[in-house]
Amino acid sequence: MRSIIRFFVLYLLIPIILAALMSYSLWNYFLTPPSVDALANGMWAGTVSYFEYRAEADADGNLTIVPVNTQPNESLYRYNDPPVEVHDYAQRHGAPFLVTLPDETLTQIHQTTRLLGWKLYPDELDMLPRYGGFAGRGFLVQGGDLQGSVVLLGMTGTWADYVETGEFNSDDTYNAYHALFKVNDDGTWSLIAQQYFRFDSAGIEFAQFPFLLIVACLVYLPILGAARWVMAVIQRYQRQQQLERLAKAKRKRIGDDGELLPPVEAETGVETEPVSARVTRDSLPMG
Repeated sequence: MRSIIRFFVLYLLIPIILAALMSYSLWNYFLTPPSVDALANGMWAGTVSYFEYRAEADADGNLTIVPVNTQPNESLYRYNDPPVEVHDYAQRHGAPFLVTLPDETLTQIHQTTRLLGWKLYPDELDMLPRYGGFAGRGFLVQGGDLQGSVVLLGMTGTWADYVETGEFNSDDTYNAYHALFKVNDDGTWSLIAQQYFRFDSAGIEFAQFPFLLIVACLVYLPILGAARWVMAVIQRYQRQQQLERLAKAKRKRIGDDGELLPPVEAETGVETEPVSARVTRDSLPMG
């Protein structure tokens, strides 16, 4: 049993941990992307709406973010958010019909995402025209649970945060945010829970946990094999040194006549009597 546990730890557990850490560094999750179903567990869906953030010029000619209603293009939406198929989610939860959001709700969504600090587009809006003015895409599911009215908000942005900092050069890597809110009596939203992860849609999207586990094994197992070989060489050298010391000590205990000397005489050269010769009847204590 101990050998099985040792095998599992050395050959399986460590590569799994390494792959999970690599996955987290890339995508902000260890094994699989966070699920919308888990976030909105217990929620019943009433309506679903889709919208976009677009960079448009204001009266002064400056670019500003404007949320607008949009019709769902499933292939395009899934292209930008493949781990979470929101259209299917809404249909599974009883919201097959789309509704157009009023301007007040669109403004509320924009204010909410800014308050939550969601990184959906670069700070320099002048970079957005390369995307045709597109700055983000999202959905809003309105429904309720046992506590009252709730809304489920999800968005994907243009750039991921580490793309903005230049640490990873890929325009096809996106941030994904999902949040569940309680709708208060005055119409404001109170955050219940949110989740965040990153994904890639046209480049390194294959680099999920299974692939990273293979990479971890290909890197770790040769290193482990080399380390075990080095340890075996060291142990073999230590064993050889020990045998040589034992052989040397044995040669010291052989006298000129070939007889085995007592331990003290072998070390000091002073002749001693065997222990059995020194123990006599007269030397034993009398009771």
